[in-house]
Amino acid sequence: MACLPRGRFAGVRGLRALPLVIALVLGVGLTAPASATTVVALDDASLAQRASLVVVATVAAVDASAHDVPPGVFTDVTLVVERVVGLDVEVPDDLVVRMPGGRIDDRAIHVPGMPGFVVGETVLVFLEPQPDVFDDSQTWIPVGLEQGVWRPVGVGMWQRTTGDVHHVGAVTPTPDPLDLAAIESMVNAVEAP
Repeated sequence: MACLPRGRFAGVRGLRALPLVIALVLGVGLTAPASATTVVALDDASLAQRASLVVVATVAAVDASAHDVPPGVFTDVTLVVERVVGLDVEVPDDLVVRMPGGRIDDRAIHVPGMPGFVVGETVLVFLEPQPDVFDDSQTWIPVGLEQGVWRPVGVGMWQRTTGDVHHVGAVTPTPDPLDLAAIESMVNAVEAP
């Protein structure tokens, strides 16, 4: 038994709306699935708490490669470590940050929230290890994605990256720039018992 329009959509009005309803149903059914990135806003202390490693580094290479694992393109960013911030740990001279998305020739996969890097720039990065899906090498990812990448502003000051992500949560991540000593104190405060 078919449902007939009732109330204000009964009769002729209901028939006039029929092409719109059909178009909407077909449109929803024919669109490609969309993907999105949800990023929980992190305050500075949360970044420091979640980070296994915080470094000042120079971007030595940015290389995208195709893989069978979704989203199909990943970008490896090679960082040359200049300084470990706040932690007394041994780290290799080079770290690889692997992030989903990137550009290979005319194929581009943009993942909102992933930070961009430019060869030669200096960054301060809050990092956490991630399991590598391609091989046994150790790779890293910024804590909170772009929130974990800070860039120099002015002399001796650092500020977190802001980009194309709308954050969810009670924190609005637009902090003032901090100097390296303040960042180091914040990281050390997490380590203290």
